[in-house]
Parts: sequence; structure tokens; C-alpha cells
Amino acid sequence: MRDFKVEEIKDILPTNLSKARFVFEKQHFSVIVFDENGKEYILEDSDGLEKTPIYISFTAKRPVIGKSAMETYDKKPEFVVFDLIKLCSVEKADIENPKWGFKFLKDGETLKIQMQTLDGEKEAEPAFLLALFFRNGINRISRKFGKRMEEIEIKFDGFIPNEILKNNFVKAGNLKKVKIVFV
Repeated sequence: MRDFKVEEIKDILPTNLSKARFVFEKQHFSVIVFDENGKEYILEDSDGLEKTPIYISFTAKRPVIGKSAMETYDKKPEFVVFDLIKLCSVEKADIENPKWGFKFLKDGETLKIQMQTLDGEKEAEPAFLLALFFRNGINRISRKFGKRMEEIEIKFDGFIPNEILKNNFVKAGNLKKVKIVFV
């Protein structure tokens, strides 16, 4: 009798991309690419996850996003920013969460998030932090396909975005030099 070995076969990635989409839930985001026939492929993050937690930690030289940042929160909450979809959806810094180790404030007319970093306390606008997730998604596509997408579709799952949130997504796209299209 022969022994048979069963191996899982993952989808083969397309060679010709037609478009890319970032899907945002309140606490996670996913990167999806489509081939010329419209078939979709979900790209995993560096932790092997299809849904990346929307957490950013500033405990390393470069910002860390995803699962590692979420795990850092337990040890160093003042270095971790989360609830970014909520922070990008408001026009006043009048919301609070006792779990936040960072501060949400208004500097003149600009909303900012103040967090600890290796270089001390820093401030950033919500759209700038959102752009870090765009960079992550764009890099996933570039590493897999050697291609930079000029346009990214944005889909919201589980909530309806307001205009403030959409404007922050457009600002984040501009920071990463990519056109944002809402679907």
C-alpha cells in the first residue's frame, strides 16, 4: 500500500492585475486585488492574516502596524494608536476612550493624535496615520506583483462613512500619491 500525502493548494496569484481594493472595517482592513476577469485575491499581511488590525505602535524606529502593534498595547499603551476610523470621522476632539494611551486634541484648526515614540512625544494628523495603512497595502501589492497601483478602491464594511472620514481617506491617498475611489 502506498502512502499519500495531501497538501493544501492555495490560489495562484494573477499575473495581470486590473484593480486593487482596500476594505476597511471599524478595527481591521484587508487588501484585495482583482485579475482581468474580475476574480478577487486577498493578500495576507506579514503575520499571515487576511484582516489586519488597525493598530499602530511607535516602539520601533519605523511605525509598526497590525497584530504586533495590537499586542504591544498591553505593555506600552501610550505608544499605540487605535480607533483610527473613529478618529478620522470627527471634526472635534471631544471624544475620549479610557483605554487610549494616546491623546486626541485640536491644535488650532487641526485635529491631532499625540503619542509616545522612541524619540519622545510626537503629534500626527489622523489622515497621516491612515496613510501608513495605505503604505502597508501598497507595499503588499508591490512585493507580490512588482507593480504600483495608481488607483485604489476603498470599500467600507459594517458601517456607512461620513464625509469627514471620506475626506481623510482622500487626504491619505494624496499623501501616498494614489487616487482614491469609493465603491
